[in-house]
Amino acid sequence: MAYIYAVLHSPAYRLRYAQFLKVDFPRIPTPPNLEFFETLATKGAALIEFHLLESSELSRLITRYPVPGDNLVDAGYPKYLAPGQPDPVTGTPLGAGRVYLSSDDVKSGRRGQYFDGVPPEVWEFQIGGYQVCEKWLKDHRERTLSHDDLIHYEKIVAALAATTRLMTEIDAAISAWPIS
Repeated sequence: MAYIYAVLHSPAYRLRYAQFLKVDFPRIPTPPNLEFFETLATKGAALIEFHLLESSELSRLITRYPVPGDNLVDAGYPKYLAPGQPDPVTGTPLGAGRVYLSSDDVKSGRRGQYFDGVPPEVWEFQIGGYQVCEKWLKDHRERTLSHDDLIHYEKIVAALAATTRLMTEIDAAISAWPIS
């Protein structure tokens, strides 16, 4: 199963067989040798752990949530600012991507809250036509996020970062298509 999961997460496989994947069940190539199978199965097993949010690596979060507040996802949010875009408060270029849940409110003194350190490729990562990071927060609009919700989102970001890394490693392990 892990071998199949790895193959299905290969960007090159998805591109090469895109039309076929739209109309039929995916064809899974037979591995040419045991070493190849084990390499992809190991990467597939890691992907499965990340996607179930069960990987021990998820204890090392890649984001920060630096602004305390009410943790309310405002209407019209989330909003993403990529690295290099100006910080809304200081105007200095951002060193890392940020996902904002809310904006500053000068009248009340409320500061905008955000997740800092969200890479652009993670923000843009799609499953089924939806950007995962954006969709999760949109589904929580006008709701207050609990501490567990905040940690859950940060784990999603870390899992997607690992997914993009593993997808690249899977493609590197597959020298050419078709493999069988």
